[in-house]
Amino acid sequence: MDCIQRHSVAVVIMLLSAWVTIASPATAAAAERVEFKDPPVVVVQQGKQRLRGQVIAWEGDAFELLQEDGEVVEVRWAELASRQVASVHARILGRDSTAEDQLTLARRLSLIDDRHAEGLMRQAIRRAVRMEASLAEQGKQIIAGRITRLEGDDSDAGDGGDTVAAAAQSEFTEEEHAATIEELLAFAEAGAKKIEVDLQLYKSEYFLFCTDLPSDEAEQWHGLLDRMYAMLLKEFDLPAGTNIWRGKAIVFMFESGDDYQNFQRTVHQVDPGSSAGMCHSFSSGKVHIALYKHSDDRHTVAHTLVHEATHGFVFRYRKQRPVVSWINEGLAEWAAYAIVPNLERLQRSQRQAENELQSRGSLEEYFEASHIEAWQYGVAYTMTEFLIRHNSAGYVKFFQAIKDGKPWREALEEDYGTTFERLVAVYGREMGVPDLKP
Repeated sequence: MDCIQRHSVAVVIMLLSAWVTIASPATAAAAERVEFKDPPVVVVQQGKQRLRGQVIAWEGDAFELLQEDGEVVEVRWAELASRQVASVHARILGRDSTAEDQLTLARRLSLIDDRHAEGLMRQAIRRAVRMEASLAEQGKQIIAGRITRLEGDDSDAGDGGDTVAAAAQSEFTEEEHAATIEELLAFAEAGAKKIEVDLQLYKSEYFLFCTDLPSDEAEQWHGLLDRMYAMLLKEFDLPAGTNIWRGKAIVFMFESGDDYQNFQRTVHQVDPGSSAGMCHSFSSGKVHIALYKHSDDRHTVAHTLVHEATHGFVFRYRKQRPVVSWINEGLAEWAAYAIVPNLERLQRSQRQAENELQSRGSLEEYFEASHIEAWQYGVAYTMTEFLIRHNSAGYVKFFQAIKDGKPWREALEEDYGTTFERLVAVYGREMGVPDLKP
């Protein structure tokens, strides 16, 4: 259930050769040139150019790639997506990675502004400190430097480093809303033709709902979106009638999983994997949601629809600023259970979260992950519900502060009113794990 913020398609790095070892431990600082013996072959996307070759050396803000034709090209870290940067490091260093290597990775990630960069940067710092506690202060400096740099910008960054503007209800004129709606309708028409599926359009004040489902089913799903939107406006203290979208949010719901897969690959140009639905949020402010009827259980499908639509709401709320995965997924799950009550599913999710935490005794990088793991969705829901239940007004202030640019740990303490350590401890006791580790 990913929410993808993108302006251009992000290309995931492909690792093409067997695991190899390197000649030196590469513990030097980022500015020192390090050469590799028998380096792995990688494929990266630098701007619009796809490059394949062996990483033979790196130094400072770039690495050297030996291509199959013998040419050596320089690839700048800042021109890659954060996941590519992290993957190249992991591929080259592997198990030989040192604490200093992890800090070097963190420094490089701190200069990248896509939605995964901060989480990956913090993971690298955490790994470095685990290996060598004395590096904690350097880790803090890297984080502080990134925050200072971002706060000095007049704009926020979306996936791939694209700039995005602050999202406010008065951001667009009526003429701009109308023009955007026409663009969305043209996009839908062209997309349907590409995959040769007849999509019917249903309109409401805030959504364009395109589907090949029978009209009686379509009306049910369409009405569900309106209820979700009204609830979120109320929860986040926005006046009834507020339109946070650019134009409207457009939703594509397919009867067939094959049509959904084809639409995502052909029209959105992404690999949907095994997903049942995805939210695509663009730096222009547009939001597309796509899913299919992946179950005969109406509650299951409804849960996915509300979950993905909530991601779109989160993207557009206040500012188009990325939100860390555990908060983003937790709020999406909370909204889905609030709008689509399903006691059996809810209890199953809670039991799974409790069992996993009791078995593991740890949240396992849950707070820093660029995307939480499947078993952590139940944790995200129960923690979000825990925070809202104990202090609903504080949660709204906490979320607003994050969207306005405050680091979430600071917002937790200053706006919600508790510390990170206390949250883990009290939540852990409630989940039956009194000594829960972060």
